Amino acid sequence: MKTGWLKNMAIVVAAATTLGAHCAFAEQPSGTMEPRSDVKSVAAALGTKAGNHRPLANVKFAGDRLLVKFKTGGARPPSSAFPGKTSSPTEAAQQMSAALPMAAQTALANIHGRAVKGFANIGVLVVETPVGVGRAIEALYRSGTVEYAEPDYQVKALGFPNDPYFPDLWGQHNTGQTGGTPDADMDLPEAWDVRTAADTVIVGVVDTGIDYTHEDLSANMWQNPGEIPGNGIDDDANGYVDDVYGIDTWNYDSDPYDDNAHGTHVAGTIGAKGNNGVGVTGAAWNAKLMALKFLSADGYGYDSDAITLINYAINIKTANSYSRMILSNSWGGGGYSQALYDAIAAAANAGILFIAAAGNEGMDTDAFTNYPSGYALDNIIAVGASDHNDSPASFSNRGCSSVDLFAPGESILSTVPYNGYASYSGTSMATPQVSGLAALVWAQYPSLPWARVKNAMLNGVDGKPSLGQLAVTQGRANASNSLVRAMQTLPTVWEVNPSTAAPGSIVTIIGRNFGTTAGTVEFNGSALTVVSWDANVLKVQVPTDIPMGDPSGSGLAFCLSD
Repeated sequence: MKTGWLKNMAIVVAAATTLGAHCAFAEQPSGTMEPRSDVKSVAAALGTKAGNHRPLANVKFAGDRLLVKFKTGGARPPSSAFPGKTSSPTEAAQQMSAALPMAAQTALANIHGRAVKGFANIGVLVVETPVGVGRAIEALYRSGTVEYAEPDYQVKALGFPNDPYFPDLWGQHNTGQTGGTPDADMDLPEAWDVRTAADTVIVGVVDTGIDYTHEDLSANMWQNPGEIPGNGIDDDANGYVDDVYGIDTWNYDSDPYDDNAHGTHVAGTIGAKGNNGVGVTGAAWNAKLMALKFLSADGYGYDSDAITLINYAINIKTANSYSRMILSNSWGGGGYSQALYDAIAAAANAGILFIAAAGNEGMDTDAFTNYPSGYALDNIIAVGASDHNDSPASFSNRGCSSVDLFAPGESILSTVPYNGYASYSGTSMATPQVSGLAALVWAQYPSLPWARVKNAMLNGVDGKPSLGQLAVTQGRANASNSLVRAMQTLPTVWEVNPSTAAPGSIVTIIGRNFGTTAGTVEFNGSALTVVSWDANVLKVQVPTDIPMGDPSGSGLAFCLSD
């Protein structure tokens, strides 16, 4: 293979960090989760599925609801159960429940469980139960009928309002107008010299909804081609009446209007109408924005409702033969959910890119995992927030293996409901910058698979010493570079595991375009022993005599050669 760099991959070589044993969790009256080690079945549900990941903080979950996948043989109804249409989650629950074997039905009855939603493509039921989540999970595992049972975790929007009002879009073109460093931006004007239109790409905003009447957004709203607005009929037979702009799973209706402002702000950063003489400009001037609301007016929601939206997007993409779809996810904070993991994996299989906020706790997510950005799935791009000096924003999470890249996320001006504009800060604001960039790249090169779009953005970053060892790429997103990189098949690192390795240990490098002929991997000038090599996964051994740490503080890099 040709010589090339595994772009800016930082991996700290230091004493091994030993992770503690998994903790189980039991239900508490407050709805938070506390460690408990004596309930083996709950440990299986809430610990082992998550691998060695530790949640960022105590998580919350619905007190009377859980997500359940029964073992093969009863989890999914036959395809004939959906003649000529795609069932709604409620209809799917009825059909999936009827298809359960007797043992599973008995297990449900023993917890007084009632299936209220079903996701046939991943075989998961949302089950309401009055006996308490901890007891229900324990009973289901003891029944031997489930692959997994887990809480329905609560998540939240990850951005927060910030005054004063900033009138300039420094993240797109930084001239120092906010006191920052000139050119600490995404070079969007340079990219717009090549591409502004992205109306062939649909970006689903999984959030608090969108003000689809906004003066700077209405022209770019996706509209369901199978639905006749306002006739009170489910024209496309997808289980939702008048789902013109998307759906709302918090209020259980087909009107995803934003009652918070967070989702509208995200939507404007992605695709506010450009060059129209009004308001602001999104990264992609006319990307089609699909409103997918599951967060409440207070900014909170549950995994089960997010799964509903992901499945809705998959079904819409399939039914309309859309070739390019992105889901923008500026939310997080729950625990590990196998059901949500399965839903995002199903989105990958459907050709959907999933861009997610890294979180706002200012923590190392290599050690404490943020979800959904921390799931080990190839279609996820985890985004941290940078400031106007190309430094990590103080609130932004970071992790040299768990965060892919940074993007401007501090004091970002965008749209809010009722034709308003405001500046917000958060990884929620950085994420749509990358979602809009992905739409630009995909519109310019419509035949590319989502993996090539991801490669382009990771290879296209501006490497920054200030971001060294804080992200896979050690850089900030750059739109102009990404458009160039999209047509190059450079080797690209997506993940390194573990992110901290001891001398003599094995490190797995996951990515793309490594080639099928084994080459060499170097670390800080020292050759690593190649254990195995293929186009997407390398396993290497760290020498026992390699120098420890990174004295320069500038970040370490792998290079690849013949």
